[in-house]
Amino acid sequence: MATNQAEHERIVSDAAAFGLERYKEVLERLGEGASEAEEP
Repeated sequence: MATNQAEHERIVSDAAAFGLERYKEVLERLGEGASEAEEP
C-alpha cells in the first residue's frame, strides 16, 4: 500500500507541476491581452 501511495503522490505532484506551468502560460497571455486592452 505504501508504494501505491508514493506512486500516487508522485503522479499528483507531476500533474500539479504541469498544470501550474500551463496556468502560468495562460495568465501571461491573459495579462498581455488585458494590458493591451487597458492602454488608452
